[in-house]
Amino acid sequence: MNEIQARRSVRVVPQGDPIHHYASLYLHARNPMLYKIIDNHEELVVLRISPDAFDIPNAIIADGNASSDYTRFYPSPDGLESLHSSLVLAKYWTSDDPYEYMHKKRARCAELLIPDNIPPQLIIGAHVSCVKVQTAMLQIGFSLPVTINSDFFFGRGA
Repeated sequence: MNEIQARRSVRVVPQGDPIHHYASLYLHARNPMLYKIIDNHEELVVLRISPDAFDIPNAIIADGNASSDYTRFYPSPDGLESLHSSLVLAKYWTSDDPYEYMHKKRARCAELLIPDNIPPQLIIGAHVSCVKVQTAMLQIGFSLPVTINSDFFFGRGA
């Protein structure tokens, strides 16, 4: 989404670098950003990353979407203690209260920011929406576990 990328391109992590200098990992990919592009589920793969990523030097934890003005940043892994796990891991972020909705939506997009790139050995598998995508992954030589999980993709696929 161009407007999101434009916002992220100018946002700088306090005492760090611009967001685009990091590989951004959502702590849980089943979130509002995935929902925005869910109609393209047959083109999407969510990579599973080892929890060892939290120990990468200079990694940063954002307690919500890193481009939000309301997000706080913490060194990883200590910053995990500052997260509201009930919001980050919630299945839904909806609310009738518009302020609560915005707060839940931002928190659901908490991120781990890895300087430069993700070491390939930390990729441990993938989630996909359907057999078609799983087959395509195997055909291109992806040798790690590929899990079909339509619920992860908001009921699409399977």
